[in-house]
Amino acid sequence: MLVGIDSSMGKRFSCFVFGSFKEVNLFYENVFTFIKKDCGWSGSLHWRKMSRRTRNCILKKFLREMHKTQLKFFIFEHKKPKGVSRRDYFLKTVPNEVSHVLEPLFKATSGVVLIECDEDFEVKGVHNSSTLFLNRLVKSISYKIVGKKVAVFISKGRVYADIKHDSKKLHVRASIVKSRNSKAVQIADLVLGIFNQDKKKLEGMVTFKKL
Repeated sequence: MLVGIDSSMGKRFSCFVFGSFKEVNLFYENVFTFIKKDCGWSGSLHWRKMSRRTRNCILKKFLREMHKTQLKFFIFEHKKPKGVSRRDYFLKTVPNEVSHVLEPLFKATSGVVLIECDEDFEVKGVHNSSTLFLNRLVKSISYKIVGKKVAVFISKGRVYADIKHDSKKLHVRASIVKSRNSKAVQIADLVLGIFNQDKKKLEGMVTFKKL
């Protein structure tokens, strides 16, 4: 399984895309082939870099693919409250709250789950803060699945955890990637772009939660 994470508007919103490698690849290739052939776009799928004409061209096709796919889409709003440090909120509170929503999906999964996130969760003054965000997210999900602490460690910027539950084995691997190198992150980017433009277009296709 694969999870892609992207955020927008200064970390106020984030999108998580969850699904099989096959579904992610199929969704991406269908959209990318269309946008290259019919919209004249050859770059990565990045909403802010696209012209208005390209966005309008891709919109209906992208929404149709969202209707068809088995991928699951989650959008979270996490506006930092006044008086709370950015470090505590974005590196502790947000991943803890997000884990409540994602835990059932992870619990129903076995095998390898790759989590890919770009550096959107960087917090000023905190070294490798996006990796720390992933570390907390994996720890929180792991704890909720088994009901106790699970060994989670960081090596060469990647987060690792092996979880055993209900006769299943789950191998979680999370890492920071360049968005252009991650199909799942690019899909999440476009979902957020559409959401920020007109959230009504995503009704019934996205699970939204305000933290």
